[in-house]
Amino acid sequence: HMMIDRLAHPFSQVLFPTLSKVQKDDARLAAGYLKSVKLVAFVVFPLLAGLAVVAYSAVAVLWGQKWLSIVLALQLLCFRAAISSVLISIGAIFLCKNRPDLPFKFGLLEFAVTFAAVGILGYWLGLEGVAMGMVIGVFPGLYMAYFALRMIHQPIWGLVQALWPPLAGTMGCVASALGAKVIAESLGMPHWGVLAIAVPAGFLAYFGVLFIGFPDQIKWIKEMIILVLRKSPMTGQEQQGVTKQPTDGQVELD
Repeated sequence: HMMIDRLAHPFSQVLFPTLSKVQKDDARLAAGYLKSVKLVAFVVFPLLAGLAVVAYSAVAVLWGQKWLSIVLALQLLCFRAAISSVLISIGAIFLCKNRPDLPFKFGLLEFAVTFAAVGILGYWLGLEGVAMGMVIGVFPGLYMAYFALRMIHQPIWGLVQALWPPLAGTMGCVASALGAKVIAESLGMPHWGVLAIAVPAGFLAYFGVLFIGFPDQIKWIKEMIILVLRKSPMTGQEQQGVTKQPTDGQVELD
């Protein structure tokens, strides 16, 4: 929840004003959306996947042995949050296409599915069932993404392609962190020791995959960070034309 609330949701609020400038150009609209989603995925995917891998040790260190029963639920909710982080910005496309009613309608569908799944699975399986219901409840959002992309003549495969670099890096992160976790546990290390080995291993593997397999994406990430954080002083001529410049936090669409 914190990942979505602090990162993905604020980013989605910035996205609509940016995309609205090219709302009549479907190609640029799709490109801007996919770039924005990919940027969020580069941050969110490895963090959530890494947390899911070390959830047992993390819970034991942070809250103690008595909370270990929540580990599976936490792992399921990490998976749900990863999907939600990609879908939360899709409403910007509907707004750009003058269909503000569609996010509300899809939201009702998602609520109904989530309510039913949480109620049924939670009754039979308890806390894990509630988490499973939350995961099931996010899948109507996948159809919403398909529907939104179809409105701008963008196949769903384009979203998969955009997410492939962060997904590949995340798979490397998971494999490395999981391997380090298994080795540390086999050596009888305490939970804090498992975290001390698994977390850096996953971190290094993530960036290793990106540097080796997607060097162009590393350059792109740097450019996006500079674009968002840049605070350059303006000359008098630049100040007169400030209204023509993109505001901080906006993502270039070309």
